Amino acid sequence: MVFAIRVRARDVHHQLRLSRAQPLAAGVAETLQILGIADSVRQIERGSKVLVAYADPDNGDNVRELWLMHAACLAIIERSALVTTAFTVLGKQVMHVRRNYRDRVDTVDGTPPMINQLVRVADHQETDDTEYWKRWTADYDYLYVLFTDANYENPDPANLTEIFAVGFSMGGNLVLKMAGELVDSPPSQICGFVAVAPALDLAACADALGEPRNLIYQRHFVRGLKRRMRLKTGLFPHIFPVDGMRNIQSVREFDEFITARFCGFAGADDYYQRSSALQLVGQIRKPCMILTSLDDPFVPISSFSNPAIRDNPCIELIITKHGGHCAFISNERGDARFWAENRVVDFCLKRSTLTH
Repeated sequence: MVFAIRVRARDVHHQLRLSRAQPLAAGVAETLQILGIADSVRQIERGSKVLVAYADPDNGDNVRELWLMHAACLAIIERSALVTTAFTVLGKQVMHVRRNYRDRVDTVDGTPPMINQLVRVADHQETDDTEYWKRWTADYDYLYVLFTDANYENPDPANLTEIFAVGFSMGGNLVLKMAGELVDSPPSQICGFVAVAPALDLAACADALGEPRNLIYQRHFVRGLKRRMRLKTGLFPHIFPVDGMRNIQSVREFDEFITARFCGFAGADDYYQRSSALQLVGQIRKPCMILTSLDDPFVPISSFSNPAIRDNPCIELIITKHGGHCAFISNERGDARFWAENRVVDFCLKRSTLTH
């Protein structure tokens, strides 16, 4: 799921709460924090520019918290991103930033900016024009906020005013499920939802993956699921004692013996029924666009004939003849080649007040 706002803020308060709320051994707590931060970093789009900031000026001095200062640097490795705290004093860091980006990163080993400083800059109030973050609303794609608390509010309500939730495939199912669960009381900043090739009926998708024509897809997904599960088992063998996984050959089998077992479901069918968005799309009350194709190999088009979708005036359903699964490529050149992504942008622009 991607939250598209003028500068997309990421925080790590949930990782900090996790270690405080549960009586875990120090090593386990720190590992859980790292895993949570890794998940937040994976939401950052590849090739983005990330500004790291502090929410609380009183944090960061504790030696046990110092590692958090570089948490966002995972985005360099995992997302090929430019991160402001990764480049400091010459000779202290291995990496160097390209010359045309040197005025956007910390090169003097200083302290990241505070949120209140960034707000003053956004409001065009007086500030030190020499700071590398002085044009943060234009120079960066993401604002990664450290040291927030559980009730952390929008740091810049004057500028961070519009959110469009966009999801692809399983992420599309999550976006639609969230939209239905919010019903009539979504946060005021949410302006709309977009789902591209959403797997909104998980049982039907699992059955479609089991068809002989989808053998390659099935093997690919199962291999990836097993790999991630082995990683968790290596980190927490006492929490995820996986046995018999070698015999799992399908996504449905994985969900029956692994997902259900460790996520509190009675079985795969229970997981599919409770986690599918199809049962909730009739409750969507904000503008929503669903984009899918007739030739999607494992998201059956029959799922979209449900009256809950067809009869909901808030939902715009677009079905193309071709497109496969999240592969809507046009004959145009340049950015216009990415047809689905352009439809997402068009949907958001039409409903945004920031562009009017």
